Amino acid sequence: MNIDPEAIEKAITTSTKAIVVVHYAGVSCEMDSIMSLAEDYNLFVVEDAAQA
Repeated sequence: MNIDPEAIEKAITTSTKAIVVVHYAGVSCEMDSIMSLAEDYNLFVVEDAAQA
C-alpha cells in the first residue's frame, strides 16, 4: 500500500523539488531506496508518519 520507489523515479521531472512519503498503517516505505533516489536527483524528502 506504500509508494513504490520505481513509480517515484518514473514521476520525477525537471520541476520536481521533493518526494513526499506517507508511512501508512504501521508499515514504513522503502526509505533506503527513496533516499538514494533523492540523493541521485538532488531532491528533498518529506516524511508523513502520522499513521505509522
